[in-house]
Amino acid sequence: EIGQVLAPSIDGIPEDYLFRTGGSSTVRGYSYQSLGIQHPTGVTGGMVMGVASAEYVHWTQANWGAAAFIDAGDAADDWNTYKVKQGFGVGGRYKTPAGPIALDLAYGKNIKKFRLDFSIAVAF
Repeated sequence: EIGQVLAPSIDGIPEDYLFRTGGSSTVRGYSYQSLGIQHPTGVTGGMVMGVASAEYVHWTQANWGAAAFIDAGDAADDWNTYKVKQGFGVGGRYKTPAGPIALDLAYGKNIKKFRLDFSIAVAF
């Protein structure tokens, strides 16, 4: 994923139209939408965002699988201040008719912490 807000400044742009990332569907190992412009009181969205993920799942039985993954990304004011944050780990998968259920143990390299991420993918 890659995105950029094309505007001369951030002034007047609602927070919903700016970028934040992090969490089970983007950069695992970091809290949901915790990657963006860091302030002492919290995180706000940035004008640019880039995220990439690679995952391998080995299905050991009809419905059960094991996964290994690496995620990288961030959101920032501009591409000059963009600094990639990495997360990697392993997880389990269970196939359901609605899509796979995932439980991942991810390590956020930049924050040096482990995090348990849970997600349910909906198949379309």
